[in-house]
Amino acid sequence: MRAVSRGEWANAVQYFTAACYNYNDNEAGSCKELGVIYEYGKGGAGPQRVKKNDALSKQAYAQCCKKSGGLMRECCKKVGK
Repeated sequence: MRAVSRGEWANAVQYFTAACYNYNDNEAGSCKELGVIYEYGKGGAGPQRVKKNDALSKQAYAQCCKKSGGLMRECCKKVGK
């Protein structure tokens, strides 16, 4: 995704959030990427900064596990499933 490669983390969060929660198709990968961004925080101190947020990270990983039917084990493991 172009926003990630450019370090536009806030834009990436918007894209991954829409793909993870708003689309009916299986977007488990977008949920995983969203979880990673929130788990570690990205972007330093600039305007594209995304702060670390454990609650949002776990929520995204749970959605990843659900959408993948448990097949994305790395997501499921993050939420104890």
